[in-house]
Parts: sequence; structure tokens; C-alpha cells
Amino acid sequence: TGFSEIDFSLNYYYQLMQEQGIEFLIETDIHQIPIAEVDMMIILGNLMDNAMTAAAMCEPGSRYVHLKIQNMNEMFLLQKIQAVRSQKSRGNDS
Repeated sequence: TGFSEIDFSLNYYYQLMQEQGIEFLIETDIHQIPIAEVDMMIILGNLMDNAMTAAAMCEPGSRYVHLKIQNMNEMFLLQKIQAVRSQKSRGNDS
């Protein structure tokens, strides 16, 4: 990303997800962040912790988290897509 604290955080989560068999795809194209970098790290940490927890509940082979961070025009985009379990696999038969 070019932002050292964010790069460190994303590398940390990349390693954790690799250990848990979770595919982690990161797309970045940012040149500015609209908030303090430390606040961004807190947001990313919370987002990644929740995504890892949810993806770890999925069947091996279908675990993934895709993260996209970019500046578009004058906007800042942070998008996360992850694997989720279906209602049926959670044990709800209704």
C-alpha cells in the first residue's frame, strides 16, 4: 500500500489466514487515507478478525477473504468479501 503500518497489519493477517487455510486476496491502489493511520489499523484489525472468524467456520477449500482498498476520484473505498456458511450448514433445518 505504501503505508508501513497498514502493510504490516495486512501482512500479519495474511500469515494468520495462510496458517488457517484461508485464501486472502488483497487489492490496493491508495495514495491517501482519509483518517489517521492508527485509526485505519484499528478498523482493519476489527474487519480482518471478524472475517477470519467467519471464514474459519466454512469448509476447508471454500475459505476466502478478499479485501479491496482504493481511492476512486475523491472517495476512499474499503471493500471486504468473504466466505460464509449457509443457513443449512449451521444446523437450521427450517
